[in-house]
Amino acid sequence: MDFVAQTGEPKATTAVQAWRQSNTPYDPTRDYYRRVRTELINYEKTGEERDWEEFVASQNPKKQKNFERIISSYMNWRDKHSDIDWFVPPRGEWASAEFQLTINPEMGLTLDGQRHAIKLFFNKNKLSKLKAQMAGLIMDKALSDIAPNTKFAIFDINEKKLHTYEGSSDKLKYLLVGETAHLSAMLNAIRDTG
Repeated sequence: MDFVAQTGEPKATTAVQAWRQSNTPYDPTRDYYRRVRTELINYEKTGEERDWEEFVASQNPKKQKNFERIISSYMNWRDKHSDIDWFVPPRGEWASAEFQLTINPEMGLTLDGQRHAIKLFFNKNKLSKLKAQMAGLIMDKALSDIAPNTKFAIFDINEKKLHTYEGSSDKLKYLLVGETAHLSAMLNAIRDTG
């Protein structure tokens, strides 16, 4: 998403970061948001109330304020819906000619009667409309066949905003193809010089 929305050297920086991330084994201790993501998912999945104050207090003191803000934002958004039910979110692959991505929204929530497969966005920077649309397009391409009658969305927790994909223009689809090829060319250059 970042790559699509950038120009110039920041675009190259994002490609380098993607290269490093894809060549670094996953380390759960460095996954800053894993605990709070898991706790929110378990809350929705089980329907059991949580002692959020105790959860926050049990975290690293440096993370407590941020986790408290995330939980508060999520619960404030959640309270706007009168009826929420959990379902197992779909998971799939999206492939272009250049590479393949695993698409795995964390939450499957039926919100007031409509199924939503939701990716959680924790970044402090506001999620732009372009990034949200591009992510929705990729989720739609990867998951619509296996999850019919499901809307695809990204929830910007800090903004308390659910960006629901409602379809895209042909131009956005062309942009996805072009940016995928662009990223692939950069990754090949990084690999060849690295």
